[in-house]
Amino acid sequence: MVARQLDRHTIGYITYRAGMQSSMTTTLIRETENSKAVITIQLGVPSSFTLASYTRKIEKNTKLRGYIKLGTFGSMVAYGCERQITEHSKLTATMCIGSPVGVLVKVK
Repeated sequence: MVARQLDRHTIGYITYRAGMQSSMTTTLIRETENSKAVITIQLGVPSSFTLASYTRKIEKNTKLRGYIKLGTFGSMVAYGCERQITEHSKLTATMCIGSPVGVLVKVK
């Protein structure tokens, strides 16, 4: 893995994995006080995909998230929210729509 700080809020990674499921992955992460954006592109055997995700802090203890993933084994769109309830507990709800998964609702 090679990492490079591109500016104060942005870092890039290039990762190579060897073996039966080898891959080359490039990831770009931009993180500020109120948001985080990630773009990942992976070319590999047997799986290749592109992923874009975004997280936005809307209050001191609440975050909204969403992502899109397109790949050789299907695609998925997901969105959700997370809220810190107490110091040691949080509530998360996510809706995923994709192929071949279908519709999936997660509450954690």
